[in-house]
Parts: sequence; C-alpha cells; structure tokens
Amino acid sequence: MGTRAMMPPDGSAPHVPASPRLEDHEIFPNAEYQHRLRLGRCEPSDYFAPWEPNSDLLAERSRWIDEHPERHVVADGPAIAGLVELAEMVERWTGQPATLPSPPEPKALAAELGKRLEPDFILLSRDSQPTRMTAGCVCFPSSWYPEHKLGATLQGIHDVVPGLNPTLGEAIDGFLSRLKPGTAWIRANWGLSASNERNQHPWRRLQRLHAPFDPRATWVRIEHQALTLLPRSGTILFGIRIEQRPLTQFLEHPPTAHALERALRSMPGPMAAYKGIAEVREPIAEYLLQAPDAPSK
Repeated sequence: MGTRAMMPPDGSAPHVPASPRLEDHEIFPNAEYQHRLRLGRCEPSDYFAPWEPNSDLLAERSRWIDEHPERHVVADGPAIAGLVELAEMVERWTGQPATLPSPPEPKALAAELGKRLEPDFILLSRDSQPTRMTAGCVCFPSSWYPEHKLGATLQGIHDVVPGLNPTLGEAIDGFLSRLKPGTAWIRANWGLSASNERNQHPWRRLQRLHAPFDPRATWVRIEHQALTLLPRSGTILFGIRIEQRPLTQFLEHPPTAHALERALRSMPGPMAAYKGIAEVREPIAEYLLQAPDAPSK
C-alpha cells in the first residue's frame, strides 16, 4: 500500500489513503538530493501494531535490552506520564497486557515497552520549549548513540546532520507544534551500510563501507519513521522501523535504482561524509547504472 507525499497538517490538508509506509518513489524521488519533509499518514495502530509476529525481531530486541540497557534504554522522571499512557496503547496495539514495574520507574518501563513494540521508540516532551527527548528504547540505531541524546532538544539531536536545521528546522518545529492525536505522520530516511545487522550502534564497531566496493556486501538501510501525539499526556511518540535491502536488488527496479544513483551523485560532500559513503558513492552510482534503461550520463 502507498500514500501520496504530504506537507505538515495545517487544518486544510486533503485526505490521503491510509498506509503504514511510504512507497519507493516517495523514499527515492527522482530528483537532486536535498532535505525534504515528505510526509504521509496512517492510523497509529497500523504503524505500531505487530508487522512481523513470526520473526525473531522481538527476541533480538529483548536480548539487546537485557544485555546492554545502558546503550539502548533511556528515560528521566518527567517521561513517566507518557510512558504509562504508551503502555496502555501498547496493550491495545499488541493485544497483550504489559507487565509493568510497580511502582512504575521510567527506565524499567521504557525497557518493558521496548520488548513489546517492534519499532524503536522515542518520547519527546512539548511541556517546555523547545521539544526535548525524555525517554526511548532504541535497539537498532543507525550509527548513532541513543544514550547521549536524553534531554537533548530536537534541534540538538539534528545538529550532527549537515544542513538539516538551517533547511528544515523551523518547518519541523512548526509541524510538531500542530500535531493532533489520532494520526501517525510517516516519513522515511535512507542510508547505505556494509552490514545487514539490525543493531548498528557505533559501540559495536561493525564493518564500514570502504573501497573497493562490493555490491554483494552492501545494503540500503531504510528507516520507516512515524510521529503521533499521545492524547492524554501530550507527549510526542516517534517510531523507527528498520528495513534493509541488498543493493543488488535495486537492479531489479530500474526507476528506484536511477533515483538512488541521482541522489548519490548530487549529495553534498558533507552529507556523504556524515552518511559514511564518501569513499564509495561514485562506484555505487556507477553500479546502479547497470539497471535496464539507465539514462545516459
């Protein structure tokens, strides 16, 4: 299923079809690379309810939470209202009651919810401006440190992304200020990786992309993200689902391969360095030109 790209809700946005993820042409538009606030929408339950009931995903989440909670689970006192409300919603989304710590302690509660939900999650408080991170369970980070972000403002979290705050910072702040309960707003982000491990925390020191480039050992890592407002506490819930596709698979989908090739060639140098692909983006772009009907350079 798919949905048209949307701008943030402003009270006059037209209806869009419900879907828990964007389609490939929205994730990889055939355009020059730039920061975009491309959004669709769906029911929160469509995104946060189980997608993979027979997979090993929840077992892996539980393992990382139990073995390295200091890396993957964060929470502070003000997060408790949002965490308790999220626990109630998780029961509805999964159909299973959560075993809550008594009395509820923020980090223990975040860990329990992280074992129940398939997506990683972050809670953001709007009580004090600007919006800041108060809790989260991030088992599958894409080369960033969740444990360093507790208490950080959203702009502080985004500071490491070249050009993002100057380009979209005000638009993101305005979007978050207008969030209403009952809708999940979805977007996607992508990167490239030399590993198909879900958990790419920098502490693990996984193999990075480097020359010479091997297409059989390269994955396109997509973050399917969602934002929704918890109605009682007014806490923003941010979800991240990881999808990893072999780069070789892109040759089977020429429009997507061509769009990714164009994005790689037009990406600013600082952004390519941030994504860890500066050394290999040119050979990867050349490889993608093998897709049928590739446009002439």
